[in-house]
Amino acid sequence: MTMALYHYLQTLQPKVAVIALLVSIPLVFVSYSIHEAAHWLAGRAFGATGSLTFFPLRGKSRLWMVSIMGMRFDDAARRQVSRSQIRMMALAGPAWDLMFGAACMCFYHDLTGPEVLRATVACVGVSVLFSSIALNVVPLPIGNDGWRVLHPD
Repeated sequence: MTMALYHYLQTLQPKVAVIALLVSIPLVFVSYSIHEAAHWLAGRAFGATGSLTFFPLRGKSRLWMVSIMGMRFDDAARRQVSRSQIRMMALAGPAWDLMFGAACMCFYHDLTGPEVLRATVACVGVSVLFSSIALNVVPLPIGNDGWRVLHPD
């Protein structure tokens, strides 16, 4: 499937590829907002309260600019949830990314309509899926989701 998608994106006309890429950028941002909302919903299910913040690692890491948007849970509410619940909260965002990205990559070729629609869905799927794996699933010591699964404290 990945090779077929790669071949499809390579064979696009340049104009279609550029339009698809430009349209996919805000759609990927919306998907990242839903990713963070998934963390928030999981936290609410366990009784934690918090808010969506921009640059949540500012002041905590020299790599704060890598984390553009994130959930910051209240300290008192976070102390009340168990380690396994923190892991579930951390997994909620990447779970959305993996489901949404895989769905885009599986179904882009079944869409009818202009070629730019298929190309946009393919670009969104690739962007969401691979950025989630690289920045969220792989544990990084900056405190990303993969890190929180391994180190929920």
